[in-house]
Amino acid sequence: MSAETELAWAAGFFDGEGSCGAYRTPTGDYLYIRMTVNQIQPECLERFATAVGCGPVLGPYRHGRHAPLFRWQLSGLDKCARVYGLLVPYLGSIKRKQILQSLDAVRLQQERLGGAEGKAKRISAALMGVPHTTERRRNISIARRAAWARKSLG
Repeated sequence: MSAETELAWAAGFFDGEGSCGAYRTPTGDYLYIRMTVNQIQPECLERFATAVGCGPVLGPYRHGRHAPLFRWQLSGLDKCARVYGLLVPYLGSIKRKQILQSLDAVRLQQERLGGAEGKAKRISAALMGVPHTTERRRNISIARRAAWARKSLG
């Protein structure tokens, strides 16, 4: 198949099975972006990774009594932006918005902190005293995270 056909397939696959979000590090110091696709069979994930040209297929992982789960996963602003650029012509509007909100939240944080250089130190200082619990982090939407980053780091 042609590269365009494979990218169109990959976009449809990600549109239906993938997710993208801006997440806090375990210490709560800063946001990072992560794209994932979970499947029981690794073959589709391997095809997806080949189509987009990056990201490992991880697993199998056990989850209860269910079949083992495999995962394609990608983190990092530049890598996720590159994959978005490849898939965007074929993505649906909902997934496009999800990825853009995640990219924007992480980009905004980096811009406010003056780029990647010394980022962790400045983020830690900016966020000191802000309570973060696992449950709260789970419940904050991507849009609220972006708004929070604008408010607290601006």
